[in-house]
Amino acid sequence: MKDDSSYFYENTPLIDIDHFVALLLATLAEQSPKNHMSTIETVLFPTDYKESIASILYEENGWGIYFSSLINTKMYYEHQSEWEHELSCAFNRFIESHSYTYDFDGDTLSIEIPKTEILEILKQYDKEFLVSMDRFAYLLLNCSKNRHWELMKKEADRNLKREYIRISTSRFSNSYMID
Repeated sequence: MKDDSSYFYENTPLIDIDHFVALLLATLAEQSPKNHMSTIETVLFPTDYKESIASILYEENGWGIYFSSLINTKMYYEHQSEWEHELSCAFNRFIESHSYTYDFDGDTLSIEIPKTEILEILKQYDKEFLVSMDRFAYLLLNCSKNRHWELMKKEADRNLKREYIRISTSRFSNSYMID
């Protein structure tokens, strides 16, 4: 019996999950501000990466198909929790050999990667593949930032409503006293 549910995402990724993690972090390092005096790049990695990846891959615009060369989308869509567990394990394996710190305020993991290692990782892939990962890394960071901006907007809206209520209440009580 043919499994029709996977018709749209039956693509085999070109890299395994360990290489995906290494390439993602190297790409994020390339996108980060440069310190030309240092031999180390610091990658700021959002800790809500699983939610960000889900929002990218479940977007109705076709990102899931576009990124199927990077991610085993069949496994992702049918066994997401298992795929996410494997991804977490791959991140753990990568950062075990690197210096890292956790920023609780920004909910980011700062990972230090030698520039020579970044170059070694990047030179393994062709330009088209690097462009796909560059887009994925950009979207991953923007999804994480969107949450921060949404929280800021909620707080601003809440403060605006409170101020409106305060002004409205003040006007009502002042007009009541005048009569």
